[in-house]
Amino acid sequence: RQEMVPAPEFFDIPDHVHMIAGLLKEWNVGERAFLLIGNQGVGKNKIVDRLCEVANFEREYIQLHRDSTIGQLTLSPSLEDGKIIWKDSPLVRAVQDGCALVIDEADKAPLETVVVFKNLIEDGELLLADGRRITRTLQGPDTIPIHPNFSVWVLANRPGFPFHGNDFFREVGDCFSTHTIPNPDLESEIELLRSYATNIDDATLHKVVRSFGELRYLSEKGDISYPYSTREAVSIMKHLKVYPGLISALHNVLDMDSFDDSLYKKIGDVFRRNGIPMTDYRTWGKHASIGSGSNSNEKLDIMYSGSNKNGYASLTQPKIGRFDENNEPHVGGNQWQGGTGGSDTAGLDGRGGPYRVDRGHKVHQVSDEAKAQVSKETAEAAKQMAEAALKERLQEIGISETEWKMYDGLVKPIRADIVNLKGLLKAVESKKTERAWIKRQSHGEIDDAKLVDGATGDKLIYKRRGN
Repeated sequence: RQEMVPAPEFFDIPDHVHMIAGLLKEWNVGERAFLLIGNQGVGKNKIVDRLCEVANFEREYIQLHRDSTIGQLTLSPSLEDGKIIWKDSPLVRAVQDGCALVIDEADKAPLETVVVFKNLIEDGELLLADGRRITRTLQGPDTIPIHPNFSVWVLANRPGFPFHGNDFFREVGDCFSTHTIPNPDLESEIELLRSYATNIDDATLHKVVRSFGELRYLSEKGDISYPYSTREAVSIMKHLKVYPGLISALHNVLDMDSFDDSLYKKIGDVFRRNGIPMTDYRTWGKHASIGSGSNSNEKLDIMYSGSNKNGYASLTQPKIGRFDENNEPHVGGNQWQGGTGGSDTAGLDGRGGPYRVDRGHKVHQVSDEAKAQVSKETAEAAKQMAEAALKERLQEIGISETEWKMYDGLVKPIRADIVNLKGLLKAVESKKTERAWIKRQSHGEIDDAKLVDGATGDKLIYKRRGN
């Protein structure tokens, strides 16, 4: 059945060809259970799909998640005309037909679910909910013999942060031939990206690959959480192939991280160190919006109400600014305390203000040219206001200037680490609230405990996640 054989878009780079050749050699000598562990986006699915294509293996596919159950892995119950109908899962079909069973996101499923693979692979036995038995040795009317060509290909992320998956290898890894899948080496990754964007020069490719290599190194050190993979680099190349402009392509892929200002700055610094002038979000956003008209050569005349022609509020005198009780985000302007990218007031990444005030909003930074417009007199007045505010604050908390300087000297070297720790704790806190199962619903997943009720006519036999 040729329709069961995958045909992925795949480019044969040295790293992946070597990996596929090694896996096929193991298959030829009798190995049938494989575990591929690697970060998201390193090419685990691509490698297995290409292997199936080369070897002409028919493929069955299952993607696991946190709500996956043993029953869902083997049989799927459904109600048809008041009768419970059990339908074979991809696992059962693969066992019968001798297909390659690809189990994706195995680290997301509960441990009590994935342990079923240990019974199937190590013992060659698995009892199904309808009374049938998958077996390697027994024969009978209610048995399903394991086809000699049946193979299992389990794909999993590495355990721990930031993927928060289970440790699949620790639980059942001894049943598999286990392989770690890293990102391709320098030359292989360059060759891969060149295949996706043939119009990009080698110098640019080297800059992109070096930048992503540095981002991965920062992830290994713990300075950033997400290990930027080949998937993101390929996405940039795909964008470049259709829409020229490297900076625009980078922002298109990476701007989701602009919500975290410290992380976004680190990403930008990495690309700038490797010769790619990646700008901050505000500067690029303004540039992109001006150049996105129907005729990009046409000069746009933009008017700013209450501002100068550059879009920034006019400079007056430094002041603290009005306090917004509702804590609304204020971008630009020169009226509100705690705004971003404004003028004169205490806020973040503006110009001419006396000191920094962070009220938890996304930061918008003014350009260096705009900051240079602040006069020496205004800058000196802002400095004096900041010093006076610091003395007042130190008196409130009972700390002398000497103690403050000592504290600042201790904190300054680890300030970046403090920001990283706050981000880590915030990510953990966001996962703390777990949605529970809401039962007796009219839609959702069938609740196995309500099958008999469904057969007798009850309509509320479903469950779904909710708060």
